[in-house]
Amino acid sequence: MIQGAGRGPAKSKLASQKQVSLTVLPPKPDAGKDDLIQVEVRRQPSPGKRRSQRRFAVCLAAVMMLMVLPMIRDGIAYYHLNQQYQVLQDERARLMATQETLKLELESLEDPVTIERLARENLGLVKPGESKVFHAIPDENIPQKVTVKAGEVIH
Repeated sequence: MIQGAGRGPAKSKLASQKQVSLTVLPPKPDAGKDDLIQVEVRRQPSPGKRRSQRRFAVCLAAVMMLMVLPMIRDGIAYYHLNQQYQVLQDERARLMATQETLKLELESLEDPVTIERLARENLGLVKPGESKVFHAIPDENIPQKVTVKAGEVIH
């Protein structure tokens, strides 16, 4: 190396030597006798370069993880939201069926025959000229025998 050529101070011969591997390749089948022998020359990367490559690989893996983690988080959130959506869809279908049943019941309540039946059963109403018979079943609260004196009022 030449000093002052912009490359910094010259290194000693031992420091500038790099390990090289030579590999003799087998001859090609269609090669003639006069062809030259093929040799492959490979330089061994220096330990500093290997360290640099490892650091780069680690940094690249870290960056890739930082890019992938939000995608995983979003995927999990999507899964949970999809489950909630399915539950709400099932509940909506159930409520729509209940609403349809109530609409049919409302329509049936507008029928005069149904109104009369409910008035007789629930309110004890009778048509003019009819009388209502109540069946009394004695229990503890109903006295069996009551003695009334003349002029006495029973509540």
